[in-house]
Amino acid sequence: GTILGAGRSLVNSILAGTNEAFLAPNLPTGGRGFIVVYARSVLVEQTTGVGTLTFDLVCSVTGVNFTDKDLDFDELGGAVIWEEPVVFGSVTHYVAYLASDAAGSNRSQIGLDVPFEYQVAYLDPEQPIINTYSHAVVYTKAGLVEQSKPASFEITDKFSTVTGIAFVDKDMDTGDLGGTVFWIEPAENSEVTHYAAYIATDPSGAVRSQIGSFVPSGTNTIILPIDCTLASFMYVVVYTRSSLIEQTTPDSFLIFDS
Repeated sequence: GTILGAGRSLVNSILAGTNEAFLAPNLPTGGRGFIVVYARSVLVEQTTGVGTLTFDLVCSVTGVNFTDKDLDFDELGGAVIWEEPVVFGSVTHYVAYLASDAAGSNRSQIGLDVPFEYQVAYLDPEQPIINTYSHAVVYTKAGLVEQSKPASFEITDKFSTVTGIAFVDKDMDTGDLGGTVFWIEPAENSEVTHYAAYIATDPSGAVRSQIGSFVPSGTNTIILPIDCTLASFMYVVVYTRSSLIEQTTPDSFLIFDS
């Protein structure tokens, strides 16, 4: 299109007495760079209109990132972060989603719309990876209109659990326990900050009592003090912990009272 109206396409027809017209969101430009307004009578449209050059602003975030801090398999949790657009235009909010691809297909919103002065959306832990979520995507939003093409980041599910728990009871009294609990640290432990060991009534750790304090990553033992009463506790369970949350599903070891 040109300021003379060549190659034009009608976008709105307005009654006399009005001096503004609404252009629908996501209107394709089709390579046209001008808006031209013509007057009409009941008989004919004006030959020469009045036009202005248009500027198609691209207001998109950059640097989208997400680190999963939920250490269970097929669960996510953590903060989606991004950098603000170079050009703000009329951006009022950001909207973050989990999606099945970089284009935002099958998306599910993370929390609420984020005011434009912030660049973070928090994904609550224990979010299942349903609908094959593979990306975090972030859209800019102006008023009620959301951007069509988001910025994206491919998600990696961090799964970190201990293996090879071992415990030999060194307390010779029946019904009492004592000794050292050992485990093998997970190969993927980049987000592990601590371990938590418990004695529990079942392998899932549903009813449990903590052994000592949290153990920092890099350590794979904890001492269960002598004269610890066995009661109904039949298992040792060990959970990994991140800076966000403790793992939901532990590794376990069946206790043998010596």
